Amino acid sequence: MGVDGGAGNAISLSEIQTFYGGSNPISMSEYYRAASGTEVPNTRTDTTTNTGVTGLVAQGSSSGATAGSSLDGNQSRLTIDGANNTNVNATVGTGTIVFSASTTVSVTKDDGTTILEDQAHFRLDSYDFLDGSNEISATVQAGSGTDQGDFVTIATLTAAQASGTVGLQVSFQVPSGEGSGTSPPVRIRRGGSVVHSLTTSYSNGSGSAQKLDITDAQSGDIVEVQKTQSANTTGVFLPRETLTGNADKVYSAGSYAVAFRGTGGNDNNSGLDATLNFSTSGTVQYNSFGGGFTSISTSNTDTSVNTNTNVPTSGTINMDIFNAPGTASA
Repeated sequence: MGVDGGAGNAISLSEIQTFYGGSNPISMSEYYRAASGTEVPNTRTDTTTNTGVTGLVAQGSSSGATAGSSLDGNQSRLTIDGANNTNVNATVGTGTIVFSASTTVSVTKDDGTTILEDQAHFRLDSYDFLDGSNEISATVQAGSGTDQGDFVTIATLTAAQASGTVGLQVSFQVPSGEGSGTSPPVRIRRGGSVVHSLTTSYSNGSGSAQKLDITDAQSGDIVEVQKTQSANTTGVFLPRETLTGNADKVYSAGSYAVAFRGTGGNDNNSGLDATLNFSTSGTVQYNSFGGGFTSISTSNTDTSVNTNTNVPTSGTINMDIFNAPGTASA
């Protein structure tokens, strides 16, 4: 929009002076575009509010809780940094993220452990980038003499469950003093073929093992646990969102709810040490953060916007150009 409403409208020197400022007598030399020294600026500074956020996340109150979990976000990322060996948040942390332009969001899991603590999650607009609760677990009871060796199905994989890097776990426990041996398997079967099988050795009663680098699972694969006569066997299927995070997702400009829980875990199943990464040409705002926080703060970012881009910096000025000055700014 220009001085008098846009290109094609009649314009006068007094209207230019009213829009941009200046003194009498009016001189067109006042209205060259320049960084300084004339009435027509090259740029203006816009402030986008809540473009950064920091906070401390509340921990559970049980003994053994360790402080140190924090939230930190800016224009390119939102990071939850949870110390290990802390209690799970009593309250979910929530907020709203506003993208001014289309944004590709990805996730990185920042700590060295692999399996996510089972209550931990990191969601944007109800999409689980990370969610430990999506693991599929079943304990198969010891069999009798007639069904010992049978396999029990614990999952038939959907396309979403089979995608990315997935894993298996097995744990086996027999009464103390039962000696040593090898557990029955947890396996992935495709039709009549076994494509992955996992067992664990046990000594003096128990053992556990995990396989976490399966990348060729397919929709329709069967996850099974075999019965044994001597003890119960627990099999677990671990989809991508419990290990390395779900696939990138594109969000259009708009406002989206974010939620996260479980900032602490233990040495085997980690807490929520993870980052959402934002790839966008626009700005990111953080609003209405609440829930599981003991403190929260936000910051603003100043952005330089090019203005009056059609107005010349020297030479002859056609007055009508002020009705089409690019981004008009007085």
